[in-house]
Amino acid sequence: MATYDLRNRIPNQYPYDSAKTSGGSPIVKVSKIVDASAAAVVKGSALTTADIMQMIVVPANSLILTVFINVLTAEGAACTIDVGDGGSASRYANDLDVNATGATVYSTPYSVGTSDIDIRVTTNTASTDAFVAELTVVYVDMTCSAQYRAI
Repeated sequence: MATYDLRNRIPNQYPYDSAKTSGGSPIVKVSKIVDASAAAVVKGSALTTADIMQMIVVPANSLILTVFINVLTAEGAACTIDVGDGGSASRYANDLDVNATGATVYSTPYSVGTSDIDIRVTTNTASTDAFVAELTVVYVDMTCSAQYRAI
């Protein structure tokens, strides 16, 4: 098992500035393409069971509203992944089949300190190097910015 930091290595993370809610806290949507072949390049070989890909950073004092994962390209062999964070490797998805395309939505709100949203390979029958998925996290930044503080 090893951990591979893909947060800045794969250049397709798309943050969206969103409108302020009435309370002044921004709702943020961040998406990133998870490409097992690109992860294999970072690692130097195909992913194997228990390898972890760090994908998206969620800032401290945030409330995660929803985590989506949409498998765009199937692995081509039996393979499952977990989607989680530093506190629980499978907080948002457990044994998600990436040998089938389609979207899965997890919408259990969860409050975090600083955390990475990670993907961990949980089972595979062959080298994992083919699946492509879009990982999206929607969260509320609960940190009050200076422009909203009382004077």
